[in-house]
Amino acid sequence: MYPILVNSLLSCPIVKKGEYNYFVHPITDGIPDIDPGLLREIAVGMIRLLDLTDVKYIVTAEAMGIPIATALSLMTDIPVNIIRKR
Repeated sequence: MYPILVNSLLSCPIVKKGEYNYFVHPITDGIPDIDPGLLREIAVGMIRLLDLTDVKYIVTAEAMGIPIATALSLMTDIPVNIIRKR
């Protein structure tokens, strides 16, 4: 259903940090680069799953939420707000 996302998750490296297995993936870490096709696939999937009828703003926390929020905003013409720590 989401072939680019599934393939990227199946092929991402897993790093052991103490007792925790941590996966390194562009969507969670920004490393390696976020492929535009992956970002598009995620945004399209979210648009299909979410009811955006009454949504006035797409709001995300700074850092890793920005790419997905921006892609959603560009595809839906819904303004995006980024919440930053001060």
